[in-house]
Formats: sequence, structure tokens, C-alpha cells
Amino acid sequence: MVPDLIWALAAAETAADTPADIGKMIGGFAQYGVLGVVVVLFLSGFIVPRGTHLAVATDRDNWRDAHTKESEAHQATRVSLAKAEERADIAVEQGRTLNALLSELGHRPDTTRSV
Repeated sequence: MVPDLIWALAAAETAADTPADIGKMIGGFAQYGVLGVVVVLFLSGFIVPRGTHLAVATDRDNWRDAHTKESEAHQATRVSLAKAEERADIAVEQGRTLNALLSELGHRPDTTRSV
């Protein structure tokens, strides 16, 4: 059925006294077919204009930089919290040592007063 259609189109395109040129028909379909595929890809969003591509790439880079800076800030916060916890542990240990030293010297801690 399709070959008959091609022959009919070729016959309609050429004069009645000259034979149909199938190569010319197939070449025309190939040219316009490629154009048609490009238009369909453009309309469906698989092909985008250069400006849109650059805008998306710039936006992607901005988000990547923001993520990197945020990760570095979180790491700095973790380091600060670790140092603060270490200092608190040292202060607790110093308090225990001081309490033990004062107990050895005969001082009693004042436990009746509320904090």
C-alpha cells in the first residue's frame, strides 16, 4: 500500500509523459523529514535554545555553590560544638576534682541551698 502511494505521488508530481523519479521523492521526504523531526523535538522540549540552556546551567552552578557553602558552614558548626562539648567535659572534671580536693581538706559542700 505504501509503495503504491509513493508511486501515485510521484506520478502526480511529474508530467504524464515522463517517468516518475522515486529518488527525488525520497530525497524530498528525507529533507523535510529531518526538519520535521527537529521541529517535533524542539516543541516537545528535547531541544532547547542556547539561552535557556545557559540559564539552566548558571542556575545549577549557583545551587551547587550554595550547597558547598552550606556544607562548609555545617562542618564549622560541628567543629565548634565538639570543642564546646570538650570544654564542658573539662569543666565538669575540674569541678569533680575541686570537690574531691575540698572534701579531703575537710570542707563540706553546701547542699541545702538551691541553685
